[in-house]
Amino acid sequence: SHKLFAFGGDTFLPVAVVGFAEQARSHLARALTAEIYEDLLSEREAIELARRFMHENQYEVFHLAC
Repeated sequence: SHKLFAFGGDTFLPVAVVGFAEQARSHLARALTAEIYEDLLSEREAIELARRFMHENQYEVFHLAC
């Protein structure tokens, strides 16, 4: 979970970022919800993973200040 990014700089058009961000959130939510329903994760764990994939991992990998 420390090496995955759910979303990031693979688009060259700024306007496309909004759509890609929405897609990433939607698909990540769907995947994590399925994990909760299958009792593989708690809701709290899923929220923490989402936070990691969407934000924290990028800051850690690229040594950025929050």
